[in-house]
Amino acid sequence: DKEAPADRDMFRYVEEKVRSWEVCFEPTIMDLPRHYANAEKTYYCCLIYMALMPLAPLVGFLSLLFQYVNDKWMLLRYCRRPSVVQNAEAALEGLMRMRFVLPWLLPIMMVYFLRPCFKNTGALSIATVFSLLPGILLILVPINRWAFLFRWAMPVWLQDEK
Repeated sequence: DKEAPADRDMFRYVEEKVRSWEVCFEPTIMDLPRHYANAEKTYYCCLIYMALMPLAPLVGFLSLLFQYVNDKWMLLRYCRRPSVVQNAEAALEGLMRMRFVLPWLLPIMMVYFLRPCFKNTGALSIATVFSLLPGILLILVPINRWAFLFRWAMPVWLQDEK
């Protein structure tokens, strides 16, 4: 059985069309930096507006939880493996930014949003200074010193046996 040239051309055309569709419908690679940026943006917006709306952390937590579940489903069920494996550097950088921004952003936003509500702004200024003190300590003292201090102060029955 010899195939007719028209049949071979038609088969080749269909094969090329199927390959082009495979490329079009191939699962995408998840854009992790964009997802990290969205999570940080949600976190900082909740932190900024916490002085005005005390439920902002709850809304932010639910939003981040939904984003986590959605991203996990996308990674496990839909997206393909990335060609280059990414490490945890972006996540650690985000945590370091949060470590340095959290202690001073909340007191400053408290002053910014609540100053019009106070007749005597001295009380607000004192509260701001007291709320900035732990932040200054967290920024100035290295993490390994804090870890040593907390390990030293931990009760014996909570420490790991050696």
